[in-house]
Amino acid sequence: MRIDDLRISSRLVLGFALLGLMVLAMVAAVWVQLSAMTGLFGDVAGTRMPRMVAANAIKEDVQVIGTSVRNMILMSDGAAIRAEDERIQRTQQRIAQRFAGLQQLLAGDAAAEAALARVQAARQAYEPLQEEARDLSASGQVFDAKELLVEKMHPAQQAYLGAIDALLAQQQGQLKQATGATMHEVVAAIARATALMGEISRASDEQRAGVAQIGEAIAQMDYVTQQNAALVEQVAASAGSLGSQAQELVNAVAVFRVDEAQATSAGLLRLSN
Repeated sequence: MRIDDLRISSRLVLGFALLGLMVLAMVAAVWVQLSAMTGLFGDVAGTRMPRMVAANAIKEDVQVIGTSVRNMILMSDGAAIRAEDERIQRTQQRIAQRFAGLQQLLAGDAAAEAALARVQAARQAYEPLQEEARDLSASGQVFDAKELLVEKMHPAQQAYLGAIDALLAQQQGQLKQATGATMHEVVAAIARATALMGEISRASDEQRAGVAQIGEAIAQMDYVTQQNAALVEQVAASAGSLGSQAQELVNAVAVFRVDEAQATSAGLLRLSN
């Protein structure tokens, strides 16, 4: 069956159904673009930033331990020394937990895992020295503790912090690169979504225009129907009038009709004369 063979109502229904499907397809495409944008921002906020936050937290904890060790060396009060020692132990436990979390966050990133391995090596070199400085300070060997702090512990701490800074710089570079790529993709996604929204708007305008045209066509059809009805009424009236006139004509002609006998007698009379 061809489309031309369909009734007007069927064509309208088919046209609106196709237009509706087009609008739904465009809306789905816009949703896909928005979902892609959300995924891009989610990668930055959910993966990149937590890595840097964890590394910065470890760096702050290392500095806290260095300050506490120095305080233990300078203090003479036993209670204060023990308080600093307990503070160091709590910080070490926190560092261990943060390293475990950071290792999970960096899993699968070869460059980041290599940077983390260098941080772990610096940590292994530093922690025995700060433990030794704590023991010397707790035992009252302040001079030896100071010498260890200046000659060995402080350089090891700087190497430790430097390794953390290198990890942070590596992560910042990845974040900048990912953010730049993300923004380009977001701009492109916004452009595509805007174009699709424009298509939806144009389709809606065409739908409204189609509805208006259909309304005009129906109004015209109604007008023509009314005109036809009026013409039918006029024709019926004319037919009735013609019927009446025809009857009057028949009646008028009937006046001139004569009987056949009368007509024969009249004929014979004229013949005899």
